[in-house]
Amino acid sequence: MKGRIRVDKVTATTSGADVWSSSTSKHKVRYIIGFVITGDGTNDSKVTVKKVVGTTETEKYDFRVEAKKTFSYPGSPKADNPVLVLEGNTNLKVYTDTGSPTVSVIYYDEPP
Repeated sequence: MKGRIRVDKVTATTSGADVWSSSTSKHKVRYIIGFVITGDGTNDSKVTVKKVVGTTETEKYDFRVEAKKTFSYPGSPKADNPVLVLEGNTNLKVYTDTGSPTVSVIYYDEPP
């Protein structure tokens, strides 16, 4: 499993930024095992990560990150304990109230 873990990064925006250019394939399950959020160096920000199924935003997670800090959720990500599961036709969208913090999503797909 260790070799299948991937990290993708996106810059949060006030209008929302998709983490991936397309939704998860209907034949895959994407296990999200953590988020690493890095401030933009200027602004303290509220970051919201939303699960999007088709065109409907469902579950959401809110985080605060200081301008010059990095925040991890959970503190110690574990592959066998995902924080979120994405099934076919799902994506994540990342919002911020101010600034341009980056969000790294740690995940793996099944099947690979």
